[in-house]
Amino acid sequence: MKHFKYYIFLLVGTFIIALSFTLLQNPNQIASGGLTGAALILGSILHVPIAIVLWVITLVLLVICCSFLGVRSIIKSVIGSLSIPFFCLPHE
Repeated sequence: MKHFKYYIFLLVGTFIIALSFTLLQNPNQIASGGLTGAALILGSILHVPIAIVLWVITLVLLVICCSFLGVRSIIKSVIGSLSIPFFCLPHE
């Protein structure tokens, strides 16, 4: 039950991050630090949807982390890192 609660909070937190990015940062072109800021800049330069840029950057970083930390130790990072671009996808 403790792990289930942790993952629920992890998903709620990443949803809040994606919501603030989608509703505030992206429409106002505010490039904050981190991956979302880099994705906003690269997405506008390359004319690619920002969610796609987030997916690519996140997957590259997860592969690099997996090579250093091992597969078992990055499960939480995978869930947290991949849920932000998923929540940033335009849902119609």
